[in-house]
Amino acid sequence: MRLFSYRKTWVVTACACLLGLAAGQALAESVTIERKFKPGAKHYVEESADITQKMPGGPAGPVETTMTQVVGMWEEVKKGEGDAVSVVMTFDRFSQKVNTPFMGTLAYDTDAPDAADASPMLKPVFDALMGQSFTLKVGPKDAIEGISGVDELQSDVSEKAGNSMVWAQIKQQFNADSLRQKWGESAMAMYPNRKIDVGETWTSKTREPYQFGTMITDYTFKLEKVTEREGNKVAVVTFTGKHSLEAPAEPPPGQVTPELSGESTGKAFYDIDAGLFVENESTANMEFLIGRPGMEEKSKMEAVAKSTLRYLSPSEREKQEKEASAKAKSNQEKKSEESKEKND
Repeated sequence: MRLFSYRKTWVVTACACLLGLAAGQALAESVTIERKFKPGAKHYVEESADITQKMPGGPAGPVETTMTQVVGMWEEVKKGEGDAVSVVMTFDRFSQKVNTPFMGTLAYDTDAPDAADASPMLKPVFDALMGQSFTLKVGPKDAIEGISGVDELQSDVSEKAGNSMVWAQIKQQFNADSLRQKWGESAMAMYPNRKIDVGETWTSKTREPYQFGTMITDYTFKLEKVTEREGNKVAVVTFTGKHSLEAPAEPPPGQVTPELSGESTGKAFYDIDAGLFVENESTANMEFLIGRPGMEEKSKMEAVAKSTLRYLSPSEREKQEKEASAKAKSNQEKKSEESKEKND
């Protein structure tokens, strides 16, 4: 997440204390929260997540899988037809580290492609996704009117990744419905597109394609306050979500849709001048009951996902790349020295 520094100068006088209290109060009682798409604007969007999954493991105890992942994209706004705008989304980073009791650790970061622990399973797929793009057509009131470029993306990645098992597993996440929902409709769900009073709530519903059907989330948002953060006027919004899973109308033969119950909580910061939620932190707790054809007994899987979505400037992104590359180089040199000492 982006770290913010709060600088305060303390002067021990009654006048200064009163001024300090006044400065910390809300700046306004209401604010219009809407996404402002400005042609020519270019941002770097980063979504990071830490996920832990637990399943019963029989006599050996629960089986735990952990995953840390980062997806980075450039978002460029261009003028479209009429009142619409075209938002070009270009993948710029994929990083993932998975720990499982069966396969050990798999890790790869496109910011550090030559790292000593680079996984040969992840590398060809993530490298093929780098630089791939698609375009969202956004109409009035943030309506997602269309998506293009997905067929070319899938075709190119399939050709470069070859018979990759990893690509076969995640390919569905990069089809038109999934990309439109994740980076378009779900991203717009936070914006009520109207004036909101401090303390007021609003709701929205998202439907995201999922491996076993459609994940439905009912959100409730609340404007907590309008204040300043790093010199910028921001609206602080908290939210809760309730998750469920809807079975497909025609499930594949032998597929049993799991039962899902889950809740999420989070906080987001809306930059009033930029017209953009610049940071969004959330924690989701979910429980799946997984059945098998012809069997009444179901297995329980628990999952906790902590995620952060934030917008970075081009200079912040450049600094991030250099730091990742330097860290990977340092680790590689350290491993090389350890190996040399061991052989000696």
